[in-house]
Amino acid sequence: MKKVLIIRLSSLGDILQCLPAADLIKQEWPDCQLHWCVKKDFASSLKPCSSINQIHIYDKNTGLWNFMKMSWKLRQENYTHIYDAHSNLRSHLASIILRLSRSRTQFIRRSKQRIQRWLLFQFRISLLPQPFRGAESFVTPLKKWKISIDKWPSPSATLNLSDSTKNILFEKHLVDDFVLLAPSAAWELKRWPIEHWKKLLSLQSANRFVIVGGPHDDFCQEIASNNKNVVNLSGKLNWDETFELVNYAKGIVSGDTGVLHMADYLHKPTLALMGPTAFGFPSSPNSQILEVQLKCRPCTKDGRGRCHNSVYKKCMMDITPELVSEKINEAMA
Repeated sequence: MKKVLIIRLSSLGDILQCLPAADLIKQEWPDCQLHWCVKKDFASSLKPCSSINQIHIYDKNTGLWNFMKMSWKLRQENYTHIYDAHSNLRSHLASIILRLSRSRTQFIRRSKQRIQRWLLFQFRISLLPQPFRGAESFVTPLKKWKISIDKWPSPSATLNLSDSTKNILFEKHLVDDFVLLAPSAAWELKRWPIEHWKKLLSLQSANRFVIVGGPHDDFCQEIASNNKNVVNLSGKLNWDETFELVNYAKGIVSGDTGVLHMADYLHKPTLALMGPTAFGFPSSPNSQILEVQLKCRPCTKDGRGRCHNSVYKKCMMDITPELVSEKINEAMA
């Protein structure tokens, strides 16, 4: 029997983009045992995925030595296949430990293409696929195991509304006929302007909207204020509850952030507002990319840094609310 280990420790967006790899493996080898090694902070995001039989959780607070001891203990699982989907120091160490004296183990690793990334950001030399679809980059190494990646897999996640989420929906008089908005992002450069969100809502008075975000995203209230068809839930949901709500919504509008990758994995009708970043583009056929072609794009891996255009965040500014409103009417009617 095949026994597979995927090593992807963090972060949330990358884990979500790697989930199709688990589904493809299970689709090809339905009887295999599929395990996943992940950091404690992100373990809950894997629990809804029925393709995964067992999750091995690493607490980063216990240090590198304990991670190595955990890796040594995992040798007892006798994996036939190991996929290093992270390619960092810890995953390299785990791969070495797990493969000691096990020459028959089939091993693959996802390349981070560091040289190509360096050339892109330092000299604007593009040797990477454009757009760079994150989920596709995670499933491509599976071809070495002769796993077909031609047909995009159905998501295996089972996301039933928890009692806490049901209570919030009941309290806000929400039904399953709303569009989910994710205005926030870890870095300012990735955020669509607040005025654009407000204009979009004024153009979409016939639709109901739910806004999600973190506890410190105070600007979400500014977007929602004085608008009867908008419910602001920013700071009121954890990631698990947000995942449930994404599944419940009829569509999603999001920048390059975790909500986008949740929606993309679940094949929800999604509008991805893509600006300065290079590697978070969606892969699902139900996701649409909205972007502006500029010579300065992409300028950052994940949104850190400063804007180099004479017009601040022109790549986001030029995605107009009128265009997004039109796409909502087309994709989420």
